[in-house]
Amino acid sequence: MLARALMSFMPRLSPEDKERLFQLYCAAHTQVGVTPKEARALQLELTRRLHEIWDAIDPKPMPLTFNDFRRRLIEDFLERLRKQDPGQQRPRF
Repeated sequence: MLARALMSFMPRLSPEDKERLFQLYCAAHTQVGVTPKEARALQLELTRRLHEIWDAIDPKPMPLTFNDFRRRLIEDFLERLRKQDPGQQRPRF
């Protein structure tokens, strides 16, 4: 219940922004044929974009941190992948 209340403070993203971030996440974690070096570069790009979004938020939602924001988006992406393919396994970080 507390987690749900905290998520109400979560910044909202436009559907276009969220889709671009999801595609970047998929390219970094689930696409076949991506080399480890390319995957790492994509992961860094995703983190950089998330930081840009977080830094643009003013004022910051007080009880939340960047890691909460990032974790919530990743959980949303994983849930979307599970809905698309129920056999999808969570990638190890």
